[in-house]
Amino acid sequence: RWEGPGILAFVHDLMTAPTLPAEYAKCEVLVTDLPWQAGFAKFNDRAGIKDRGRTYSAFMRRVGEIVESTGAPTYLVTGRHALPKLPTPDVILPMILNQDEAVAIGYRPGDEGDFKYGIAQEFLLALATHYRVAGDFCCGYGRTARTFLRQGNAAVVSDFNASCIGYISQHATEWNPS
Repeated sequence: RWEGPGILAFVHDLMTAPTLPAEYAKCEVLVTDLPWQAGFAKFNDRAGIKDRGRTYSAFMRRVGEIVESTGAPTYLVTGRHALPKLPTPDVILPMILNQDEAVAIGYRPGDEGDFKYGIAQEFLLALATHYRVAGDFCCGYGRTARTFLRQGNAAVVSDFNASCIGYISQHATEWNPS
C-alpha cells in the first residue's frame, strides 16, 4: 500500500470479493484496462499466481459483479471479445489501445460517452476533464493515475500484482504537475 499526493495505490485481488474495497467510495468514475483473454494466463504468471482455477470467465464474472455493485460511471477498456462475458453496456466506444483495436465498454456514462476517441489516452484525458477522482481496479503500471494526476486530479488504484504497485510508488511523484 502506498499513498502520495493525490493518489492511493494498493495491492488488491478483485477475485476475493464481489465488490470493491471502501477506498473506492470517493471515486467519481471507474476506468480500467482489463486483461485480455488471450493474455490472461501471462497476466497471472507475471503476478506470481499459480492457481489454475483462476479462469478468464471467473475473472469476468467478478468484473460484472463490480460493475453492478457501483453507481459510478464505469468504463472497461478491452477487446470486443469481452462483451458476451459482461453485463449489457450502456455505450460501446471504439478506440485503439496499445496499437490494437479496443472498446471502452461503458456503464452509467456521462456526456463523455457521446464522443468518439481515436486512442485510449484521448479517452482518459476526456475523463480527467469531467471527473476529479478516478478509480482503477486493474491499474497495471498506472496509466489512469498518471493521466488524472497530470491534470491536477486524484486517483485510487489497485492491482493484484505487487510489482505494479511498487512501480507506481516509485514514479507517481513525477506525475503531479509542478
